[in-house]
Amino acid sequence: MAPPGMPTMPALDPMMEAEMQYRHDLLTRMFNNCYERCAVVNRPGQAESKITVGEHACIDRCTSKYMQVVEQVGQLLGMRRGEE
Repeated sequence: MAPPGMPTMPALDPMMEAEMQYRHDLLTRMFNNCYERCAVVNRPGQAESKITVGEHACIDRCTSKYMQVVEQVGQLLGMRRGEE
């Protein structure tokens, strides 16, 4: 329940909720995959908790490619549905 004076959120329809869940899962998978691939974890002799410039660039490229592939797959699936 919302605090007094705060507007309440309307209930989401099932399609919208499924889309939000899909987006959440997509971003979580993308983050986990790109971070594992690019960030050097437990660097020997370094207590640095920040990512390096190289790691940042790698994560940026990885996320860009990941989203390009997701978009291409979505387009292919959309074309396939149109053919049926």
